[in-house]
Amino acid sequence: MPKGGFDEKELQKEIDRLKGIAPNYSTAELIGMLEFIKHAKTLDGFCVFTGDRENPFLKDVPGTMARDLYFAIHGPQKPGWEPMLSTNHHKGIPGSNEHITWPGDYHYFANSVIESGKTGIPLLNDLPNHIPIPGLDPQTPRKGTI
Repeated sequence: MPKGGFDEKELQKEIDRLKGIAPNYSTAELIGMLEFIKHAKTLDGFCVFTGDRENPFLKDVPGTMARDLYFAIHGPQKPGWEPMLSTNHHKGIPGSNEHITWPGDYHYFANSVIESGKTGIPLLNDLPNHIPIPGLDPQTPRKGTI
C-alpha cells in the first residue's frame, strides 16, 4: 500500500464513486482496501509485507495449495468442476502513479499458511466457522461458545 505520492482528495473521490456502484463482494473489498490506504503511513512498521512493490506477496504460492484450501473450506464439488481462483488484483490510484495490489482470497489463505510455517507465528482467524485454521481441531472452543 502506498504511504504517500497520491492526492487524498482524488482517493476519496474514487472511494465515493465506487460506493455509488451496485454493491458486491469485490467492490466492497476494493473500497475497504482504498479506505485503509488513509492509515497505511500511520501503520508503517506494524503491517509489513516481505515482498516487493510489484508483488508484495509470495511469488510461488502453489495453485494446488490455494485450490486444496478452497475444497477444504467449501467441501468437494461436482466431478469435473474447478473453481476459478484469482491470484492478485491491482488498482491504480487516480491522480498518481501509485497503486495497490492485493491477493485473491484463496492465494491469501495459502500465503498465510506458508508464512505461518516459515515464521513459527500461529495462524489466527477472525472469521470463525468460515475459514478453518489448519492443524486446529474444529471442536476447539471459540469466543462465545464457552
